[in-house]
Amino acid sequence: QVLAVDITAQVNAQNERLFLLEIVEKLRRANSLQNGLRAVLKHGREYIGWDFAEIWLSDYDKESIKLVAYDFDYKYPERLAFVEGAKNKLIPMEQTVFKRKSKHYSAYWIEDLQTEKLFLRAKIAEQIGLRSGFSVPISFKGHYVAWIIFFHHKNKPKDLALLDFMERICKQLGMEIERRTSEEHFNYMFELILS
Repeated sequence: QVLAVDITAQVNAQNERLFLLEIVEKLRRANSLQNGLRAVLKHGREYIGWDFAEIWLSDYDKESIKLVAYDFDYKYPERLAFVEGAKNKLIPMEQTVFKRKSKHYSAYWIEDLQTEKLFLRAKIAEQIGLRSGFSVPISFKGHYVAWIIFFHHKNKPKDLALLDFMERICKQLGMEIERRTSEEHFNYMFELILS
């Protein structure tokens, strides 16, 4: 029995490494950061079996966040309404779940979205059938650059193994996101100078 547990742990670790390599490669190969993040979300959402995924980037001063990528199963087109009001808006951190500093720095699980007072989209989540969610910060050198958020159509109890897994993945994503952001900013500045 101990051997079976050990082999299972080795297989899980190998699968996690493979998953990490796949998402980093998707981010690197994409023609833009936004397209790369969409590919990461799709792959991650399908891998863990959740219904909806988003990535929110923070501004330089960490005072606002902006939805930059999302993914969901397009068999449910009504779910697009979940992001319609958030797209292309800079939302002050004070108006979000991340208002509480404790939600900035660690994974955060909401078993029932309707009970979270600071979750601004609770009503629309209920209308389109999203019940649970969790977020994991993406950091780089101790600074939080983004949050990845997943939603599910069922009220899901907190899954510590899933949170732990996603935290390890997000640590690696932070380096890649920062690299791509710097690259795109440099290219923009270079084009601006040339024109």
